[in-house]
Amino acid sequence: MTKRGIRSLSDLARTTPDDHPVPIPPGKLLEFRTKARMILNVPRALSGLSSAARRPLGELIAGGSTTLSDLLEPTENPPGKALELHRSLMALQVAMTDDALKTLTLNDLASPARG
Repeated sequence: MTKRGIRSLSDLARTTPDDHPVPIPPGKLLEFRTKARMILNVPRALSGLSSAARRPLGELIAGGSTTLSDLLEPTENPPGKALELHRSLMALQVAMTDDALKTLTLNDLASPARG
């Protein structure tokens, strides 16, 4: 077993039960790893939504693809783009707690500290 700690979402996304020094049930560790990957895989295109960057993620999810479509520049909004981005954000409902969705923003996901 490797004696290394988990200090970031990227560390968590790459860890395996054999890597972790604390006895966490393998199923729970794999759940945490999957959730970390879901957060890390939020499309970078979302970080370009400057008008949404400070809005809580939960608000963007609740607003649906129509809200995202309104926030996208016309040149960045081909048919289906807002729906695709909304589906990506909806995955965060599984990966994050309700409190995190109420407080975290796209800016928070784009910060270097997340990875």
